[in-house]
Amino acid sequence: MKWANTTSEDQVYWIGGMAGTGKSTIAKSLCDGFKKENLASAFFCSRQLEACRDHTRIIPTIAYQLARYSQTFAEALTKELEKDRDLADKDINKQMDLLLRKPWEVTAHKLTAVTAIIIIDALDECVDIKLLLEPLLKAIQSGSLLGLKFVFTSRPDQPVYKHLMKATYNSKVFLHEVEKDLVESDISKFLSEKLEDYGLVTQEHIVQLAQVCGKLFIFAATIVKWITASDLVGEERLKEILNLHHVPDISQKLDDLYGAIIDKAIAEVSNKERLWIVRVLHSIISVRNPVPSEVIAQLTNVNCQQVNRLIAALESVLYVGKQDEAIYVFHASFSDFLLREKSGEKVKDLQCNSLNQHTLLIQACFNIMDIELRFNMLSLPSSFLKDKEVENIVSNVNDKIQQGLVYACKSWGYHLGKSRKNAKVTTAMEQFLKEKIFYWIEVMSLLRLASHRESIREDTLVQCGDTLDSIRKISDLPEELQDNINNLKTATETFLLSPVNDMTPHWYLSILPFWKREIAGAQRGQNMGMIVKIQTEKQNLGSWNTGSEVYGLDISKDGTKIVSGGRDTTARIWNAKSGTPIGEPLQGHTHWVWSVAFSPDGKRIVSSAHDKTVRIWNAETGTPIGKPLQGHTDSVQSVAFSPDGKRIVSGSGDKTVRIWNAETTHFVKLWS
Repeated sequence: MKWANTTSEDQVYWIGGMAGTGKSTIAKSLCDGFKKENLASAFFCSRQLEACRDHTRIIPTIAYQLARYSQTFAEALTKELEKDRDLADKDINKQMDLLLRKPWEVTAHKLTAVTAIIIIDALDECVDIKLLLEPLLKAIQSGSLLGLKFVFTSRPDQPVYKHLMKATYNSKVFLHEVEKDLVESDISKFLSEKLEDYGLVTQEHIVQLAQVCGKLFIFAATIVKWITASDLVGEERLKEILNLHHVPDISQKLDDLYGAIIDKAIAEVSNKERLWIVRVLHSIISVRNPVPSEVIAQLTNVNCQQVNRLIAALESVLYVGKQDEAIYVFHASFSDFLLREKSGEKVKDLQCNSLNQHTLLIQACFNIMDIELRFNMLSLPSSFLKDKEVENIVSNVNDKIQQGLVYACKSWGYHLGKSRKNAKVTTAMEQFLKEKIFYWIEVMSLLRLASHRESIREDTLVQCGDTLDSIRKISDLPEELQDNINNLKTATETFLLSPVNDMTPHWYLSILPFWKREIAGAQRGQNMGMIVKIQTEKQNLGSWNTGSEVYGLDISKDGTKIVSGGRDTTARIWNAKSGTPIGEPLQGHTHWVWSVAFSPDGKRIVSSAHDKTVRIWNAETGTPIGKPLQGHTDSVQSVAFSPDGKRIVSGSGDKTVRIWNAETTHFVKLWS
C-alpha cells in the first residue's frame, strides 16, 4: 500500500462501505501485511463486546500497543503513568493528551523513515465515537502526531461520515462505489477457493453466485457456510440462493438470504416452537455482551439443549466462541436484519422491537435474582477473614454463583435503562429493592474475586454504585423509589470506601445497621442489629489511612478527587470514589503542609506550608507550576483560589494576607 510507505501529508486513510462490503476483512489483511514492519496498533470495534464498543478503551489500547512497538514511547508513557496510574480511567481529552500526544512527541523525533500505522476498524460500531474522533482528528490536524498514520474503516453513517468527510488531510475510498466487475472478480476467487472441493458447485455456479453476491463479501462468506453446512440439503440451498439473482436491491438480497437461512432452519416447527426460537434470537442480539447458551436459556426460559440445537442449525450466521463458549453473530448485518421492520409474512415475526425485548430481559433478570439471591451466598465461615483469605474462595464464587445470576446482577441496570417502564417492571423492581438488593450488593462484592480488574471502573462493587447512580436518573420512577436508591447508593459508597470493603460479611455487620431506618426493606435484614442515630445528615462514607497526619483538605468541584496536605511535607491526590491515591505525592515543600485547595476548574492545586511558601501544582500530572510563591515571613496556614481561578489568597502567621496572580504567580496585594 503506497500510502503507508510515503511521506504523504494525508495521515488518515478512510475505508468506507455499506454493511458486508468487506471492510473488516481488509482491515485484518492490512494488519497481516503491516505486521512485520510498521503496524504499531490495531483496535477492532464491535457492538457485540462491551469493551470493544467503548470509545474510552481505544486510546489506552493504542498507548499500550505503541509501548510494545517503541521502547522510547514506552519510557515516555511510563513517566506519565508514574504521575497518575489511573490515566486510562480519565476523560478522553486527558487520555489523548497524556497517553498518546505527550509520549509520542518524545518518540517522533527518534523515528526512522518507517511510518507507524494504527488501524481502527468499524468506528460506527463504537458508542459515542464522535467523542474520540473530535480530539483525535484535532491532534492529527495540529501536527501533534506526525509520524503516525491511521487507517479507519466504517459504514458511511453519521457521525463518522460528518467528521471524516470534512477532514482535509485524509485519503478515502468507498467500497460500495468500487466497480462491480472488480468486486465480483475478487468474490469469484473467494468462492472458487472455498467451494472447489464441494462437488455440487460448478464453475458456472461460481459465476452466478458471484453475480448474486454483487458487492457484498459477507453475502459470499455466509452462503459458503450455509451451502457446505449440510451434504443432504446443500443442492437445495444452492438453488435457493441462485433464485435471489432477480432481486435488484443489494441490501434486500442480504435480508432475503438471512430470511431463507432462518426459514429453512425452523421450517418444520410449530407456531409455539417458533415463538421461543424468535425469543432466543432476539435475546442473542440484545444481551449486554455475548453469553453462553445456558444464560440465554435462563433468560428466555427455554431448555439449554434446544438453544444449542438452534445455534447448530444457524451455524452460518451464529457461532460459539472457543474460549468463553458465548454465542456470537458472524456479522453485524444479521443483527441489523432482525432489528429492521419486515414486510413479508414469512419473516414479519422475526422483527425485534428493541424496547420490548429489553423489557423482557429486565423482567428475566429480576426473576433470576429473585430466585437465586440469598443471604451469605458462599456460606462464608467468618467475618474476621478477608475474602481472599477464605479457602477456595475463587472456585466457590465460580461454582455457587452461576453464570445466569452473574449476568443478571451485572446487567439488570443496562436493560432497565433501555426498557419500557410498565407496571410489571416497576413492581418487580420495587420487590427487588425491598427483598434482594442487599444480597445483590453481596454478590457484586464477591464477584470482584473472580474478575481480572485492570482499573477501578472494572471493580464490580464500583459498578454497583454506578448502576444505582444511572437508575436514579430515570425520571419516571416513583419518588419513594428514587429516595431508596439514593440511600442505597450512599450505603454502597460507604462500604466501598470503608476499611472492610474486602470483607463481604461486613456489608451486613458494619454498614447496613446504620441504614435500617433510611432504606426500605433493611429492617428485614437477617440477624442484623440496628444503630439508632441521633443525627443522620452527617455520615462518614468511608475512611482510609494516609500514612501521615492530615492538616488540610479540599474536594474538586466535580467531586471526583480529594487533595490532602499533612505532616509528611507533601500534598496527595485521592480518588474520591475508591479512596485510592492518584499518582505520587506532590513533593516540594520542606515542612508541614497546612492548607490545600483545588482551582474552580479542577486543573490546578495550591498548597501552603510551614516553610513560609505557597506552591501551585498541575492537578493532572502532579508537577509544580512555576516557582514557589515567596514573601510571607512566617508559616502560611491558609490558602484558596478566587471563584474565577485568576487569584490566589494566602494567610500567614506573620499576620498578613497576600493576593497572588494565579497565572503569572506574581504578588498582587498585601494586607496586614
